[in-house]
Amino acid sequence: MEQSHIRLTEEEKLFVIFHHEEGMSYNEIIDLFESRFKRIITKGTISKVLSKYYERGCVENLSSPGRPQICPERDKRALARTALLNQDKSERY
Repeated sequence: MEQSHIRLTEEEKLFVIFHHEEGMSYNEIIDLFESRFKRIITKGTISKVLSKYYERGCVENLSSPGRPQICPERDKRALARTALLNQDKSERY
């Protein structure tokens, strides 16, 4: 199964931190998280969320370096879908 690289929301991070501080194990947090948010989370993700929280004292994402993308992912998928559907109508000879 392919893992998506979508960032966790602030609510999801707080959920992980709260349940960890309540004494729940990683496996218990994974089960609760997946039933609540309908997303897959790994022990590694939980570990990263907790270490960043204890390092920085907050759950906010840091700003990402680099130039922002011009074309959102949704538009890229739509373009790819259109190209696949119209392969036989190519202008090239």
